[in-house]
Amino acid sequence: MKCKGKIYLGLLSLLACLLLSACQPEGPKESAQSVAIKSFVGALRDAKSMEYVSKIYRKNLTSLGEARRYIGETLIRDGKIQFEPLKYSEYQENSARTEIEDREEIDKVLNTVGPADFMYLPLKVYSPEEGVQYRSSYTPYREGKEPERVWKKAKQESDEKNKEK
Repeated sequence: MKCKGKIYLGLLSLLACLLLSACQPEGPKESAQSVAIKSFVGALRDAKSMEYVSKIYRKNLTSLGEARRYIGETLIRDGKIQFEPLKYSEYQENSARTEIEDREEIDKVLNTVGPADFMYLPLKVYSPEEGVQYRSSYTPYREGKEPERVWKKAKQESDEKNKEK
Protein backbone atom coordinates (compact mmCIF):
# COMPACT_ATOMS: atom_id res chain seq x y z
CA MET A 1 0.00 0.00 0.00
CA LYS A 2 2.83 2.37 0.86
CA CYS A 3 4.46 1.61 -2.45
CA LYS A 4 1.29 2.50 -4.42
CA GLY A 5 0.99 5.81 -2.59
CA LYS A 6 4.58 6.68 -3.44
CA ILE A 7 3.99 5.81 -7.09
CA TYR A 8 0.84 7.98 -7.25
CA LEU A 9 2.65 10.84 -5.53
CA GLY A 10 5.55 10.54 -7.98
CA LEU A 11 3.18 10.52 -10.98
CA LEU A 12 1.27 13.54 -9.65
CA SER A 13 4.56 15.41 -9.10
CA LEU A 14 5.68 14.60 -12.64
CA LEU A 15 2.31 15.75 -14.02
CA ALA A 16 2.51 19.01 -12.02
CA CYS A 17 6.03 19.68 -13.37
CA LEU A 18 4.88 19.12 -16.94
CA LEU A 19 1.87 21.41 -16.52
CA LEU A 20 3.94 24.18 -14.90
CA SER A 21 6.61 24.05 -17.58
CA ALA A 22 3.93 24.25 -20.30
CA CYS A 23 2.47 27.44 -18.77
CA GLN A 24 5.68 29.50 -19.02
CA PRO A 25 6.15 31.94 -21.91
CA GLU A 26 8.13 30.69 -24.89
CA GLY A 27 10.97 33.21 -24.77
CA PRO A 28 12.17 36.15 -22.74
CA LYS A 29 10.28 39.27 -23.78
CA GLU A 30 11.78 42.70 -23.23
CA SER A 31 9.79 45.20 -21.24
CA ALA A 32 8.96 48.59 -22.69
CA GLN A 33 11.36 50.19 -20.20
CA SER A 34 14.35 48.10 -21.28
CA VAL A 35 13.58 48.85 -24.95
CA ALA A 36 13.46 52.60 -24.15
CA ILE A 37 16.77 52.41 -22.27
CA LYS A 38 18.47 50.52 -25.11
CA SER A 39 17.22 53.03 -27.70
CA PHE A 40 18.42 55.95 -25.51
CA VAL A 41 21.89 54.38 -25.12
CA GLY A 42 22.06 53.74 -28.89
CA ALA A 43 21.09 57.35 -29.66
CA LEU A 44 23.64 58.62 -27.14
CA ARG A 45 26.36 56.42 -28.68
CA ASP A 46 25.69 57.90 -32.14
CA ALA A 47 25.27 61.51 -30.94
CA LYS A 48 27.65 64.23 -32.04
CA SER A 49 26.50 66.71 -29.37
CA MET A 50 24.13 66.94 -26.43
CA GLU A 51 22.28 69.64 -24.50
CA TYR A 52 21.14 69.11 -20.93
CA VAL A 53 19.40 70.80 -18.02
CA SER A 54 19.32 69.44 -14.48
CA LYS A 55 17.55 71.09 -11.58
CA ILE A 56 17.82 69.85 -8.02
CA TYR A 57 15.61 71.34 -5.31
CA ARG A 58 16.00 70.37 -1.68
CA LYS A 59 13.16 71.38 0.60
CA ASN A 60 13.47 70.15 4.18
CA LEU A 61 10.87 70.87 6.82
CA THR A 62 11.50 69.92 10.42
CA SER A 63 9.03 70.39 13.20
CA LEU A 64 9.00 69.78 16.92
CA GLY A 65 5.70 70.54 18.57
CA GLU A 66 4.68 74.02 17.44
CA ALA A 67 8.15 75.00 16.22
CA ARG A 68 8.80 74.59 12.48
CA ARG A 69 11.97 75.18 10.49
CA TYR A 70 12.44 75.13 6.72
CA ILE A 71 15.80 74.72 4.96
CA GLY A 72 16.02 74.91 1.17
CA GLU A 73 18.76 74.70 -1.44
CA THR A 74 18.75 74.74 -5.26
CA LEU A 75 21.31 73.68 -7.87
CA ILE A 76 20.72 74.25 -11.59
CA ARG A 77 23.07 73.09 -14.37
CA ASP A 78 22.48 73.95 -18.01
CA GLY A 79 24.99 73.05 -20.69
CA LYS A 80 26.04 71.82 -24.11
CA ILE A 81 28.65 69.18 -25.01
CA GLN A 82 30.21 68.52 -28.39
CA PHE A 83 31.92 65.10 -28.49
CA GLU A 84 34.25 65.28 -31.51
CA PRO A 85 36.40 67.32 -30.79
CA LEU A 86 35.47 67.56 -27.12
CA LYS A 87 34.15 71.02 -26.19
CA TYR A 88 31.58 72.06 -23.62
CA SER A 89 29.94 75.03 -22.02
CA GLU A 90 27.89 74.97 -18.83
CA TYR A 91 26.09 77.39 -16.51
CA GLN A 92 25.86 76.47 -12.83
CA GLU A 93 23.60 78.33 -10.43
CA ASN A 94 23.58 77.69 -6.70
CA SER A 95 21.22 79.15 -4.20
CA ALA A 96 22.01 80.57 -0.85
CA ARG A 97 20.96 78.13 1.84
CA THR A 98 17.60 79.43 2.96
CA GLU A 99 16.52 79.00 6.57
CA ILE A 100 13.03 80.17 7.59
CA GLU A 101 11.26 79.84 10.94
CA ASP A 102 8.17 82.03 10.32
CA ARG A 103 5.05 79.82 9.84
CA GLU A 104 3.45 81.96 7.12
CA GLU A 105 6.70 82.21 5.14
CA ILE A 106 7.19 78.44 5.42
CA ASP A 107 3.69 77.78 4.05
CA LYS A 108 4.31 80.19 1.19
CA VAL A 109 7.64 78.54 0.27
CA LEU A 110 6.25 75.00 0.49
CA ASN A 111 3.46 75.90 -1.94
CA THR A 112 5.98 77.27 -4.46
CA VAL A 113 6.79 74.92 -7.34
CA GLY A 114 10.48 75.03 -8.23
CA PRO A 115 13.13 77.07 -6.48
CA ALA A 116 12.02 79.42 -3.76
CA ASP A 117 15.58 80.39 -2.93
CA PHE A 118 17.72 83.38 -3.81
CA MET A 119 19.91 82.36 -6.76
CA TYR A 120 23.48 83.64 -6.97
CA LEU A 121 24.88 84.95 -10.23
CA PRO A 122 25.62 81.94 -12.44
CA LEU A 123 29.06 80.39 -12.68
CA LYS A 124 30.06 79.56 -16.24
CA VAL A 125 32.42 76.71 -17.16
CA TYR A 126 33.84 76.64 -20.69
CA SER A 127 36.25 74.24 -22.40
CA PRO A 128 37.33 75.21 -25.94
CA GLU A 129 39.39 72.02 -26.31
CA GLU A 130 40.18 68.83 -24.43
CA GLY A 131 42.31 69.42 -21.33
CA VAL A 132 41.67 73.18 -21.15
CA GLN A 133 38.96 74.61 -18.90
CA TYR A 134 37.99 78.15 -17.93
CA ARG A 135 35.70 79.15 -15.06
CA SER A 136 34.06 82.48 -14.59
CA SER A 137 32.94 84.20 -11.46
CA TYR A 138 31.79 87.68 -10.59
CA THR A 139 33.59 90.47 -8.83
CA PRO A 140 32.13 91.30 -5.41
CA TYR A 141 29.22 93.75 -5.36
CA ARG A 142 30.24 97.28 -4.54
CA GLU A 143 27.93 100.22 -3.98
CA GLY A 144 27.04 101.81 -7.32
CA LYS A 145 29.06 99.31 -9.38
CA GLU A 146 27.64 96.29 -11.19
CA PRO A 147 29.42 92.93 -10.70
CA GLU A 148 31.66 91.95 -13.63
CA ARG A 149 32.37 88.46 -14.98
CA VAL A 150 35.99 87.40 -14.45
CA TRP A 151 37.51 84.40 -16.34
CA LYS A 152 40.24 82.20 -14.86
CA LYS A 153 41.91 79.10 -16.24
CA ALA A 154 40.98 76.14 -14.07
CA LYS A 155 43.57 73.63 -12.89
CA GLN A 156 43.18 70.21 -14.47
CA GLU A 157 44.03 66.89 -12.82
CA SER A 158 46.40 66.08 -15.69
CA ASP A 159 48.34 69.34 -15.00
CA GLU A 160 48.79 68.37 -11.35
CA LYS A 161 49.98 64.84 -12.28
CA ASN A 162 52.52 66.24 -14.75
CA LYS A 163 53.97 68.54 -12.06
CA GLU A 164 54.41 65.59 -9.67
CA LYS A 165 56.46 63.65 -12.27
